[in-house]
Amino acid sequence: MDKPYTLNDGGGLYLHISKAGTKAWRIDYTTPITRKRVTVTLGQYPEITLATARQMRTDIKYHLANGDDPRDIKRDEERKQLLESKNTFAMVAEEYMSRKTHIAPLYYQK
Repeated sequence: MDKPYTLNDGGGLYLHISKAGTKAWRIDYTTPITRKRVTVTLGQYPEITLATARQMRTDIKYHLANGDDPRDIKRDEERKQLLESKNTFAMVAEEYMSRKTHIAPLYYQK
């Protein structure tokens, strides 16, 4: 292979094949607010199947039809998951105890 190429599936979805031979599902769309063209990689083939890639395309088109940028929605979901994973009792207690420098280690254990 001397240059990358694409295999189109329709609706902006295509399989991008690089010079090295790696295959990735991608979709092109225009952002609702800035009207800029964006390319989003959905995942590597064969880990992401054609059916899964098509479902992801449908989800992206749904968000675009509602005036939302799918990248912002994904970022918000990742932030929410990160917050939920760090908001356990053990994490909060450990953070609290790390700020209490005047308490002797005898009174708590890690």
